[in-house]
Amino acid sequence: MINIPERYFLMGADETKEEQAEYEEEPERKVWLSEYSIQIHPVTVAEWYEFLTDTKYDWGYQKEISERSPYEAKKMSENNKTISK
Repeated sequence: MINIPERYFLMGADETKEEQAEYEEEPERKVWLSEYSIQIHPVTVAEWYEFLTDTKYDWGYQKEISERSPYEAKKMSENNKTISK
C-alpha cells in the first residue's frame, strides 16, 4: 500500500481540449481529495471474490457478488488480465 497525500486535482473534461468528452464529464473542475491509501498491485475479480467470501466483508453489493460463481469470477478475471511491473 502507498499513501496518497491530500491535494486538489483536476477532474472532468474540458470540451475545448477533448472533443469526445461526455456531457457528464464536463466541466473540468478543481476537486479536493483527502489523503488515502491504495494498493500498488492490481486485484483481479477472482481475488476480490475470494476476499469477500473468505472474510464475509460487507461492502454493500454482496448480493451481486454472491450471485457469481467462483468459475464465473475466475473467467472474468482471465478476460481482464492486467500487466503489472
